[in-house]
Amino acid sequence: MVDMHCHILHGIDDGARTIDDALSLCHIAQRQGITDIIVTPHFADYEKVESFVRYRDNKLEELKIELEAEESELRLFAGCELYLDEIIFSAPDLDAVTLNNSRYMLCEFSLSGFDCDEALSWIDELIRRDYVPILAHPERYETFLRVPEFINEFAQRNILFQVNADSLTGGNGKKCFALACEMLRLNLVDFIGSDAHSPKYRPNDLLNKTEYFPDFIDNETLEKLLNENPELVIADRKIILPERGVI
Repeated sequence: MVDMHCHILHGIDDGARTIDDALSLCHIAQRQGITDIIVTPHFADYEKVESFVRYRDNKLEELKIELEAEESELRLFAGCELYLDEIIFSAPDLDAVTLNNSRYMLCEFSLSGFDCDEALSWIDELIRRDYVPILAHPERYETFLRVPEFINEFAQRNILFQVNADSLTGGNGKKCFALACEMLRLNLVDFIGSDAHSPKYRPNDLLNKTEYFPDFIDNETLEKLLNENPELVIADRKIILPERGVI
C-alpha cells in the first residue's frame, strides 16, 4: 500500500513530535503492509517556500538515516499539504512543494468553512499554473457537509479527491462517514490516505481500518485508491478519471 497523506515528519507541524514518534509511525506502516509514504507536512506561508523545503528535507533525511540503520525497505517521498487561500495568487513557484516533484498538489481548505466561489478561484489558479490539485479530506469540510452539491463544481474541474480512512470507519462522525460513502458510490474518490498525525492517537494503521470499511467497497476499488493511483502520483503519470456521478 501507499500512504499518500501522512504527517509523519517530526517537529515540523502538528504531526509526529519527535523522531521516535516518526519511527513508530514507520513501524506501524511496515506492519500494515505500507511500502511507500508521501510525507505531507502542513504548509501555509507562501513567502517561505525555500526555508520550509530546506527544513522539511532535513527532517526527511534524518528519518531516512534512521530507517537505513534499521535496514528498513520503507520508502519515503517528499510532499506537503498546501493550505489554500487568496494569497495563492501572489505565491511564488510551488514546484518544490508538490508530491514527489510531480505536478500533483495535495491541498486543503479551512475545515470550519470557506466561500465556495473563492475556493474554486484558488483551485483555478493551481490549474492555471499546470498543477493537478488533489483535495484532501473533502468529507471533513463544514462547507461540503452543509451543501454537498458544492463538490460537483470542484469535480467539474477534474481535480482529484482524497478521503481519510478514519472517515470510512465512522471515526470522524456520522456526517463525514455518510459523505465519504456517497462520494465513493459516485466515483468521486481517487485516494484513501491515513492523514496520520500520531502513533498513539491518530495512527497510519490503514490495513486495520479497511476491515471496518463499508461492505460495498470491493477489493478492486481498494487496490486503485490505496495502490494504483498513489503510485501514478509518485511516478508523475496521468490518472485517468472514472465517470463521475453527481451529488
